[in-house]
Amino acid sequence: IRNVAACLILLNAREVGKSTHPPSHLKVKKPPSAADIDKNSSKESAKLSVGSEDIT
Repeated sequence: IRNVAACLILLNAREVGKSTHPPSHLKVKKPPSAADIDKNSSKESAKLSVGSEDIT
């Protein structure tokens, strides 16, 4: 019962936040920047290349 009440409170808070400040809930989660994506992809490709070299 406590969890349900907490969820309702959170949902109500979110709705209030949307009505008062529409763009705020969009800025909460920042998408990963292109630089971060490039770093992650380069790390993954490096792992893949090292792995393929180890196999051969």
